[in-house]
Amino acid sequence: TTTTTTTTRTPGNGPVQATTVPSAAQNQQKQQRRGGAAALSAAAKQAASSQSEISIQELMEAYRGATAKLDLEFASLEAQLGKDAENVSFAQLRNHVIVVHVGEILVASARVERGSRDDAAMIIAQSTFKAMCEPRALEPPVRLETLAIVLAATAHISQSLSVREEVINWIGFLPVRTEAERYLHSHVLARLLGVDLLDVTELDGYLAMNIDGDRSQPWFEIALGVIEIAVARYRLAAFPHDFPRLANNLEVVARSPHPPPALRRLVAALSAAEQNRLKQQATTAVQQGTPRGPQPQLAQPQQPQLALPQRRTVPRDPPGAQEHVTQLLEQWIRVWNESPGSEKAYASYLALLAQHGVPRADVSTERFVRLAARACVDNAKRRLEAQQQKRRQQGNKNNDDDIDTIDYTVIDAYAKLLVLIIKYGGGTENSQAIRLALLNRVLTTLTNTLLDEYDAAHKNNEKAVCLEQRPYFRIFIDLLHDLNVPDPMLDSSNPRVICAFATCFHALQPSVLPVFAFSWLELISHRMFLPNVLLIKNQKGWIIMHRLLVDLFVFLEPYLRRIELTDAIRTLYKGTLRVLLVLLHDFPEFLSDFHHSFCDLIPSSCIQLRNLFLSAF
Repeated sequence: TTTTTTTTRTPGNGPVQATTVPSAAQNQQKQQRRGGAAALSAAAKQAASSQSEISIQELMEAYRGATAKLDLEFASLEAQLGKDAENVSFAQLRNHVIVVHVGEILVASARVERGSRDDAAMIIAQSTFKAMCEPRALEPPVRLETLAIVLAATAHISQSLSVREEVINWIGFLPVRTEAERYLHSHVLARLLGVDLLDVTELDGYLAMNIDGDRSQPWFEIALGVIEIAVARYRLAAFPHDFPRLANNLEVVARSPHPPPALRRLVAALSAAEQNRLKQQATTAVQQGTPRGPQPQLAQPQQPQLALPQRRTVPRDPPGAQEHVTQLLEQWIRVWNESPGSEKAYASYLALLAQHGVPRADVSTERFVRLAARACVDNAKRRLEAQQQKRRQQGNKNNDDDIDTIDYTVIDAYAKLLVLIIKYGGGTENSQAIRLALLNRVLTTLTNTLLDEYDAAHKNNEKAVCLEQRPYFRIFIDLLHDLNVPDPMLDSSNPRVICAFATCFHALQPSVLPVFAFSWLELISHRMFLPNVLLIKNQKGWIIMHRLLVDLFVFLEPYLRRIELTDAIRTLYKGTLRVLLVLLHDFPEFLSDFHHSFCDLIPSSCIQLRNLFLSAF
C-alpha cells in the first residue's frame, strides 16, 4: 500500500506542506469497510424472499426484541473484555451472536409489505438514530458502529434516498452543550461517514460552516474530534485532502499566537497514526520484497518549520553489502588513526568513496550511512558485552562506575567521516544547497536506522529498555559538535542547518521512540543546539523550540495527569524542570510568549511546572 505525496502551498503564503492523497489500495479498503451494510442488506433480502410478509407493527415488535438482546450482548461483551472492548470492531464479530440479532432486524425490515417498506425503513431509521445519540452508544464503541451499520443497511433495503436525506437533516439536531455530548457527536459523524450515509465533501462543508473560523468553540472541538476519529483512528478519509475547507480554517487557528491545545493534540494523533501506517507499510513491503521508492526531500520553507520525515521500507541490500561497507569503514578508521588531521589522506579516502557512488548516488549514500551506522553500533555493543562478561568472570559486580562504560572510538571516527562527507562530498560542485541536502539525507538515514532497530526489537518481543540508545546519542552529539565549529564550508548559524537537526529530533520525539527519551531531552537542551535555535534572527527559531517542547509535554501529560510517576518518568520530569529553569534564566521572553499554549497543555495539578512559565512575565 502506498500513498501519493504532493507538495502544495497553503493559502496566505503559508509554508509548503505535504498533502497525502489516498492511494487506490486505501480507497479499496474504505469501500470494503463501507460495503458491510450493503452485504448485510443483500443477505437479509435473500433470506426474507422465502418468508411471508409482515406488518409495520410486527416489525416494531421484532425490532424491540432484537435491540433488547443486543443491549444484553453489548453489556456482556464489555464485562468480558473490559478496556479491550474499546478496540473491537463489527468486522471482528462476524461469528458473534450480535451479528445474528442484527440480521433479525434487517430480515424483519425486508419482510415488510412492499407498499409500506419505505415507511417502515423510516421508522427503523429514526429509532436507530435516536439510539446512536444516547450516552450509552459508546459502551462499548462497537455498539455505535453496529447501530450505524443497521441504519445504512435499512437505507439499502428501502432503496430510497429519503432515509439518507433525513439522516443529513437529523445531524443538525445533535446536542453540543456538554463535553460528553460533543464527544459523542464527533463519533456519530465519523460512523455515519464510515457507512457512507454522509459524504466527506458534505461533512467538510458542514463542519467548516459551523465552526465559523473558530468563533464557535463547541463546533471547533467537534471538528477536531471528527478529524482524529475518521482520519487518525479509522482511516476513513485523508487530511487535508478530503477536508480542504476545514483545513483552511484550522490553518488560520494554528497561526494564531496561542493555538488551542486540542489542535496540538490532533497534530500529535495524526503524526502517531502516520507513523503506525508507515510501520505497517514497511512490514508489508519487506514481506513482499518491494523496494522503497525515492524519498521526497524535506521542503525548506521561508520560516523554519518541523515536519516528520517520511519513513520508508528498507531495501534489500545486494549480497555482501554489509561486509563491503564494513571494509570501507575499517579502512577509514585506519586513516583516521594513522593520519589525524591530514587533508591529503582525507581527500584520498573521499575519492575512494566516490568510486562507490558515495555521496553522488542517493541509494549508495543511504546504504553506506545505514550499514556503517549499524556496524558501529554493533561494535559498541560487542565491546560493552565483552567488558561486562570479563568483569563478571572476575567477580567485580559492584563497580557500577565501570560496568556501563562504552568505547566510542569507532563511533567518533564514523561521525567524523559523516561530517567530511557533508562538507566535502560534493567535490568541485560544492555549494551550501548541496551540503544541506547531504546533511538532510544523513540525518534522515540515521533517524530511520534508529527507528528500524526499535521496531525490530518490538517485533522480536524484546523489551524496549534492551535497546542501547547511547551509541546513537553519541553520533548525534558528535555531529552537533563538529558542525557547530565555525567553518565557511557549512555555516552552523544557518537556520536551515539548525532546522535539519530539529526535524530529526522531532521525528525521534518520546511519543514515537520512548526508549530514546533521555537522550532526546539532552539533545534538544544541549548547549550546541538550544541557544542556536533561540538566537536565530527575528526569533524565527522560537517556533522550532516551541514545537520540540510541545513534543515533550505531549509525552509527559498522561503521566502527570494521572499522577503515575515511575522512576524513569520522575527522572525525565526533573530533567524537564532543569531545562525550563535554564530557559527562564536566559530566555524568559520565549517562555512568556508561549506561556498560554504550554499552560493549556500542562495538567492543572502541576503547579510547580506551570509557575515556571507564569514567572517569566
